[in-house]
Amino acid sequence: MPHKRYTTKLTDEEILELFQEGGSYTADIEEGIVYSNKTGQPLFTFMGSERSTAPYVRLYKNPAMRAIAVSRIIWIVATQRAIPEGFQIHHRDRDPENNCFENLLALSDLDHDKVHREAVEEIPF
Repeated sequence: MPHKRYTTKLTDEEILELFQEGGSYTADIEEGIVYSNKTGQPLFTFMGSERSTAPYVRLYKNPAMRAIAVSRIIWIVATQRAIPEGFQIHHRDRDPENNCFENLLALSDLDHDKVHREAVEEIPF
């Protein structure tokens, strides 16, 4: 974490609150971009790890902070609910930078692994 004062991790429910009316952030679900309501500018994105090519952002609500993939935020905001435990957000076109909601699908960990392991061209559900 970038600062010692952020001692807890934001939950999906708390993230949703940050995007509700009058919150700190907004999301354009058609473009897949997260904005600061304070500056009106898109949030700075970074890669979550050396293995990941998905863009991440940091969301803050003192004393909590969370580095989270933009795709997860877009899905949470668009559906107005937390991502179910044991689910991943899958990019239909397999482009981790295309975070528009129409490209995102919540899959169970098992199904997500299956789709990537078996190189399934089209998801049947």
